[in-house]
Amino acid sequence: MLFINLKVAVKLNKEQKEKIAKDFSDTLSKVMGNLKESTYLVIDKISEENLILEDKLLQQKAAVSLEETLYYFARD
Repeated sequence: MLFINLKVAVKLNKEQKEKIAKDFSDTLSKVMGNLKESTYLVIDKISEENLILEDKLLQQKAAVSLEETLYYFARD
């Protein structure tokens, strides 16, 4: 069995979750063999009020939106 825990800080709709699940499942099948029937994916939504960057809650960083912050780190 495989367990994948994906943490996101943006709201996903049902179609987005289904697409993510399919893409993860397809990728694992290609890399590790056909494991679709024994792969579990959990998507956790992290609240912006619980995210801290440096020593400040992201809510306190008025000039920087959460999406801008996540984009900044994802591009590296």
